[in-house]
Amino acid sequence: QRMESLSRMAGGVAHDFNNALMVVIGIGDNLLMTSSLNDKSKKGIETILSVSRHISDMTTQLLLFAKGLPIKESLVDVNEIVQEMTAVLQQMVPTGVELTITLSENPAIVRLPLEQIERMVLNLVRNSSMAYEGRIEGRIHVSVCVDTVESAQLNDLAVCIQVKDDGVGMDEPTLERAIEPYFSIRGSTGLGLSTVHGLIEQAGGILEIASQVGKGSIVKLWMPATIDQNIKRTVRPLKHALRKGTILLIDDEPLVRSSVKVLLENLGWHVLGVSGREDACAIVAQDVKLDLVVCDVRLYEESGFDLINDLQKKGLSASVLYITGFATPSTETLAQNENLLVKPFLSQDLNQAIQRLLQQV
Repeated sequence: QRMESLSRMAGGVAHDFNNALMVVIGIGDNLLMTSSLNDKSKKGIETILSVSRHISDMTTQLLLFAKGLPIKESLVDVNEIVQEMTAVLQQMVPTGVELTITLSENPAIVRLPLEQIERMVLNLVRNSSMAYEGRIEGRIHVSVCVDTVESAQLNDLAVCIQVKDDGVGMDEPTLERAIEPYFSIRGSTGLGLSTVHGLIEQAGGILEIASQVGKGSIVKLWMPATIDQNIKRTVRPLKHALRKGTILLIDDEPLVRSSVKVLLENLGWHVLGVSGREDACAIVAQDVKLDLVVCDVRLYEESGFDLINDLQKKGLSASVLYITGFATPSTETLAQNENLLVKPFLSQDLNQAIQRLLQQV
């Protein structure tokens, strides 16, 4: 219950913060694209954008803990991912500590984003690497296996990633708080295990931690396996020139709506910006030719998904790009997440998301 309360608080803070950052980044990006600036001013704005993106990375960590980032599902082989990470993982391990990797003999296919599995493994190995302070040798073992699991979350075949170390270990009070955000006894950010916890729970999996002082720790990540092995390994390249036309922008935050509107206009689009249902319905009722709709997920009184569903019943046929500062369980479907952009974003991020969406038409 304590963790759920922390999760809700972290998600709410990150959502509001991302909306505020969207305004800062939007204005900065617009100034760089459209203004004649001297070198000092240009450098200053670039610094603002750089720091804003760094802050955005921090809120991303909070959103991962709060299970507030959408999962863009794809079939991936955990064996292959861990094997390809070997060189990176070896660089993280302290001198004198041996890293060993054992892969499953059976296919370890899951329906999860490759980058999220990489993030979880990196965080776990980084945590283990910090457990050797004052020691000159040790061993970290990363293994992948496939097994049947019976639990409330998992009740079938599952893939397990295990990271085992023989470092200093954790006592009971430390172990109890291990997944709390910003809790650390070694001077780190304290977001490693909390991020992993949020990711694995959102994926419908289980995080197990066992540790003993002086003997080390074992962390296991269990995630649902799939027998579907039709893994897509190629990504269609983006087209350089796609049509421009009229976009309906729906966002109930005036400053955010203004910032996104400017970015879209700088990309060559004509933008009709509205705050919610009434104005959006009026535009659709007028049979205005819309090439695209950009809609915020969390509107003041309703979900953006619900509003779009109603607009489609009223005749809306344009493709929809959803934008959000925080995801909810209703965003966790494949079709919606493929067309979802998380705030804050730059014009190039927005342009790429639009291009990918229009390629599907």
